[in-house]
Amino acid sequence: MFNSQKIIDHLLKISMAIKPATKDSLKELNHWWITEGSFIKLADAEVEEKKIVIQEIYQDRFIKDNFPVVYIEDRINRLISLSLKLPSEKRSEFFITEIKKLSQDLRKTIKEWTILVPIDNLKLEKKCSIGDVIFYPSDNKKNFNRIIELLTGILKDNPHYTEEQKKIIIDQQLDILRKSANDLIVTFAEVKTKGIIEIAQMEAMKKIRMSLNIARLYNLPSDNANMIYMGICGEVILSMAG
Repeated sequence: MFNSQKIIDHLLKISMAIKPATKDSLKELNHWWITEGSFIKLADAEVEEKKIVIQEIYQDRFIKDNFPVVYIEDRINRLISLSLKLPSEKRSEFFITEIKKLSQDLRKTIKEWTILVPIDNLKLEKKCSIGDVIFYPSDNKKNFNRIIELLTGILKDNPHYTEEQKKIIIDQQLDILRKSANDLIVTFAEVKTKGIIEIAQMEAMKKIRMSLNIARLYNLPSDNANMIYMGICGEVILSMAG
C-alpha cells in the first residue's frame, strides 16, 4: 500500500508551485498537458515531484501489476489540473479526498471483457478453440447471432435504456457489421481478458495472434489455395477468392 500523506504533500507542492503560462514560459515545453480545460506546464522541480508521486503510488502491488505508468500519470495530471481551479486553501482537502479513494476507484476499472475480432482468409465449418481463443464457423448468420447474444447480455441489466431502445442499439450494431462484411465470409475470434480496457484489448490481440500462429504451424486449418495468409482483419491482404 502506498503512503497517502506522502503523495498528498508532493501534489500540494506541485499545485502551489505552478505559475500561469506566459509567452516566455511557452518557449520551452518540456513537460506539459492539457486536461479539464487547463493548460499546465511544469518546471523541472515539479516534474521531479510528480515522479516521486508516481513512484509512491506504485508501492501498491495491485496498481503496479495492473496499470501502466501512462495511465497513472494521466490520473495524476487530471488531479493537478482540477486542483488549480480551487482556492489554494482548499487544495489540501481536495487531494486528501481524491487520494483516499484512488486505490478503490482503480480497482473498479478492472473488469472482465469479451473481445471479438474479425479474421480474414479463415474458413471454418465448426467452432474450435486454440488456447483461450474461440474461433467461430465462417457463417455470417452464426457469427451475428453470437454478437446478438453478447450485446443482449451487456444491455440486459442496464437501467438507462428501455427494452425498445436496447433492441434499436443491437439492430444498429448489426446493420453496421453487415455493411462492413459486404457479403464476404466473416470469421470471428473471441477471447476473454481482464483488466482496464486498453490492457485487455492488447492482451486479447496478443492471444489471438498466438493462436493463429499455432493454427499455421499445424496447418489447421490450411490457408487457401492462393497461399494468402489468414490473420486479423486489417493486418493481412483480403482474399478475393470468396
